[in-house]
Amino acid sequence: MGKVKEFFNKLKELVLNNKRIAVIIASIVLIIIIIWLIIAISFSKVALSCEEVEEIALKKLGGGRVVRCELEIRKYEVNIVHNSYEYEFTIDANTGEVIDYDGEYIGER
Repeated sequence: MGKVKEFFNKLKELVLNNKRIAVIIASIVLIIIIIWLIIAISFSKVALSCEEVEEIALKKLGGGRVVRCELEIRKYEVNIVHNSYEYEFTIDANTGEVIDYDGEYIGER
């Protein structure tokens, strides 16, 4: 642990004494943030809306009440309560294909 602390103390001293290094580090951090934002935006572009995939799941069950719809990376997670069961669907956000679904008995409500 002492070597790690010593390394960061030397790095801190180096950055504080050399503005050029501080600017380079700040630039690298900014570039990383920009790349992360670009990736996040590109993953959020999908063909289907939450409402559309909810309809797909509801049709598969023949009814129910949607309690959750959340976009993951290129897929939706949809939870529906129907006939004393809670179903969880995984649906492709671009094609609408039901990748997986499972139901769990939750009792009468």
